[in-house]
Amino acid sequence: MLLNNFYEIISITEENLVQTFNIRLNSSHHIYEGHFTGHPIVPGVCTLQIIKDCAETIIHKKFVYAQISSAKFLSLVDPKENDLIEINISLKNTDNNQYSLIAEGKYQNTDTIFIKVKATLKEIDNE
Repeated sequence: MLLNNFYEIISITEENLVQTFNIRLNSSHHIYEGHFTGHPIVPGVCTLQIIKDCAETIIHKKFVYAQISSAKFLSLVDPKENDLIEINISLKNTDNNQYSLIAEGKYQNTDTIFIKVKATLKEIDNE
């Protein structure tokens, strides 16, 4: 989990069965030294992890991605320019401890979408 080190959740709201997470990225995190020094970009895999972490917060269970049917990275996220992001998540319990996820990430207070994801999450045991 990257929570509280790489990012922090500022607030969570719900409207029409969509959970909205307002998130502040830690622009001084050491991951940006390698991705990339002087021109930091949030790694796509970290964005997918943030989305999964948010889904876990909604359901209070641990998940793994069982399938990512679509992940569209629409723009780069520079945490020095856009440290406030918004993740919108819709989750639906399907069966066999699985959830259908639809997520969208955008820069806070804008209409600029940087990621769209459709995936299936599988519940795992909390250890």
